[in-house]
Amino acid sequence: MAAEHEILERMFRENRVPEEVAQAFYHALSVHGDRPEVTGIDIGFREVDGTTQWEGEHAVRVHVRRKLPRKWLSRREMVPAYIDGVQTDVIEAEYVPQLDPVRIGLQATLRPGISIGHPRSTPGTLGLFVRDNLTGEPCILSCGHVLRGPGSIREGEPTWQPGSPDTSNPQDQPVARFVRYDDMSDSAIARLLGNRATDNTIHGTTDRVMGLRLPHMGESLKKSGRTTDVTWGRVDNTGGKFGVVYGFRLVPHDNSGAPICRGGDSGAIWYDPNSQQGVGLHCKGPPRPESPRQYAIACALSYVFERLKISL
Repeated sequence: MAAEHEILERMFRENRVPEEVAQAFYHALSVHGDRPEVTGIDIGFREVDGTTQWEGEHAVRVHVRRKLPRKWLSRREMVPAYIDGVQTDVIEAEYVPQLDPVRIGLQATLRPGISIGHPRSTPGTLGLFVRDNLTGEPCILSCGHVLRGPGSIREGEPTWQPGSPDTSNPQDQPVARFVRYDDMSDSAIARLLGNRATDNTIHGTTDRVMGLRLPHMGESLKKSGRTTDVTWGRVDNTGGKFGVVYGFRLVPHDNSGAPICRGGDSGAIWYDPNSQQGVGLHCKGPPRPESPRQYAIACALSYVFERLKISL
């Protein structure tokens, strides 16, 4: 088993995925994972008319940008009804980084859920305050594409609050300096400069993330993002691979189609408000704000902490 699949194995075990289903997933990943029209492969419940069915057997799900008639597909492109005896499903969904130039103001106190970003990128969300295990320094955690900005980045480049172009006075806004990132979890940290107060209370709530755990299929989680504020999502898979990111998917917890994320929410934390445990780092969502279907992709937060060598 490839080392990068270890987080999937842990999520599968956490959700009691049968071994034959996991093997069918890896078979599907090897056959369909590199196709340019495939946006993700995971294990979860089947969909009917775009709505997740919250019961039944596990299915291996292949996500595509657009469903096409079978007559237009080659034999290799078609996803069979069963892979190694396990049922399959094809889901039409595209997942893109959640960045957007909606304006949000300067905050005297930094807290999870507010606007941050690299000077050359549109803003995302401050996820958590963490400690760098390599240096002991306090840092900001968010998505890699939020703190890195476009193209390559060097250690020490600034993180603004609010992110560009939320800010009207950029010279006053640096609050952290970039440290490192990890592609497979789309995560990054930036060292706090100590020039503003911090508060671990998540913006718009009375909650704090006090621990970490893996996601459970079917559970509802909460997040506070810079654009959509406080929303809820329901985990509809046991884990999968979406582009380069190893993570899990959420849909509206009531199947209403109401937005659970928008551009600018990347970096927000999906968490369990009852246990105060962080579960996922929000990194992707629908490509268009007006999309009639709502969903989100998050990377398992415990995996993020391992990859970046950080702690709460």
